[in-house]
Amino acid sequence: MVSSASFHYTIAILTLIFLPQGQSQLNNLQNDISPNSKYNSFQPLQAFPEYPNHLLTHPTISPNYTSNQDPFSTTSPSFLSANINSSISSGFNLPINEHYHLLTHPTISPNYTSNQDPFSTTSPSFLSANINSSISSGFNLPINEHLPNSYFWSIYPEQIRLSYTEKPNEMRVTWVTYTNIIPRIAYRSTLCPESSQSTNWTISKASTFEFDEGTLFKRIQYIHTIVIQDIKKTCSYEYLVSNGIFWSEMYTFRGKTPYQNRPLSYEDTLIPVKMIIIGDWGGGIVGMYTKDMLEADLRVQEADWALHLGDFAYDLNDREGQQGDDWLNMIQPISANLPYMTIPGNHEIDYNYTHYINRFKMPVNDANEGKGFFYSYNMGPVHFVMINLEQYFEVVMEDCIETHKNWLIEDLKVANSYRKEVPWIVVFAHHTFYCSVDKSECKKQAKVVKDEFEEVFYNNSVDLIVQAHVHNYERDKVIYKEQVLEGEFDTFNKYFNPRAPVYVVNGNAGNYHEHNDPFRTDLPDFYLFGSQDYGYGRLNVFNFTHLYYEQYSSAKHTQIDYFWLIKDRIKYN
Repeated sequence: MVSSASFHYTIAILTLIFLPQGQSQLNNLQNDISPNSKYNSFQPLQAFPEYPNHLLTHPTISPNYTSNQDPFSTTSPSFLSANINSSISSGFNLPINEHYHLLTHPTISPNYTSNQDPFSTTSPSFLSANINSSISSGFNLPINEHLPNSYFWSIYPEQIRLSYTEKPNEMRVTWVTYTNIIPRIAYRSTLCPESSQSTNWTISKASTFEFDEGTLFKRIQYIHTIVIQDIKKTCSYEYLVSNGIFWSEMYTFRGKTPYQNRPLSYEDTLIPVKMIIIGDWGGGIVGMYTKDMLEADLRVQEADWALHLGDFAYDLNDREGQQGDDWLNMIQPISANLPYMTIPGNHEIDYNYTHYINRFKMPVNDANEGKGFFYSYNMGPVHFVMINLEQYFEVVMEDCIETHKNWLIEDLKVANSYRKEVPWIVVFAHHTFYCSVDKSECKKQAKVVKDEFEEVFYNNSVDLIVQAHVHNYERDKVIYKEQVLEGEFDTFNKYFNPRAPVYVVNGNAGNYHEHNDPFRTDLPDFYLFGSQDYGYGRLNVFNFTHLYYEQYSSAKHTQIDYFWLIKDRIKYN
């Protein structure tokens, strides 16, 4: 390792550019479902009319946008929005309003006067910028997200992200700084029932560890983490994080958290679940478009959490770790406001998963050795299972094969013991079981994991399996051991009482390679729908009987596929 020299930097930022944000309401999907439909009188559900999903193309917010405008042209709203000085979202986090900066917040900094210019040479903000520190961490901040090679050295907290823990009523907050002074978090509840509303800020010190993210050169960053406990599901929370000098913008999250094993109360199972599903996501222009659309989508449609199905940044360790830093800053507007859960993919294998293990803290259990490679939890009426299949393809993880499979079998056994209370089981994996690309991922590799797990899924009546790895979107017919099991009342967009799992491939979020995988010319019998568009998915589980999935295209700015999975029985086995 070669250490970089230390230099003195003075940074003054004079301008902030931000987009006005609009609000719009979408139709309530739950009005269109039919939970009381009976098997002998079931009528196929009608397709939903298309509705705009991207604020940049929404007529209320972008009235000049035309539907035939190339979304990747240099004059389109999407392209122009990518060329905004987005230092707020990518890591500088200077306040848009003084209220969002604790150095100027009257509750936390009572000696600060409201008429003091936060950018004057005597203000706390400006003075704190004149600090000495090693540039061993590199120039870590993109000035513009679409110009990833333009950097300032970041003096503000960055790479802020939320995640669930293995316990209910907890939220983990993680962030990165390049100085290690006194990292703190300030948070308070809001939008609570009046009896539990708190106007006071709680300020706590975070735990910190040093991470050398470089390979050829020493590049130290300090990763801070803190777990907020006793969260109330009826509240929302505001929070800010600090590097000991500067504070971030204010972010928010909802108090809804998962639970383990049997529901804490019957009411817990009645709460609908809404989540974002993303696979194989990196930077570059196409990765930015997925980020852009997802960020706008979340302004008009709620989500409880997001799950990334492996392959991050392409790759987290590239460019001495800078690739991972840039990407985590890029997704910060999402990950700082929404629990961002993860499982590893094949692109995380380098250096024995060092970057994944240090950057992402997922729920631990007795089997995963605290690394969070595989885990499960319940939310609402769903048991979510996140599995790791890398051990079947990477020598360094071969020792995990038996441990992982035994854990999965036991986990599904326990989940089925209270299936009447939590009727849905959804499994997520990086590698594919069924897909329609003429590559090893859909042939030799798929056979390995099918031989190992397909019978386990079938015997435990798993409802839905979502995969990534292959860079496209695909939805298949109900299938078990290469045999299609179509139902009598199934339609193109509806599965009714399926007799095996439904498989979906969602590995098309996009990255700087800018290519997706073409489908075979001789499509298999199980193939139902596919697209090479970049994008992401949404999963909504409304109740014990109705599950709804939709896929969005970042290029077309709209929904390109959807399906209902409806059942009036607990299990098919």
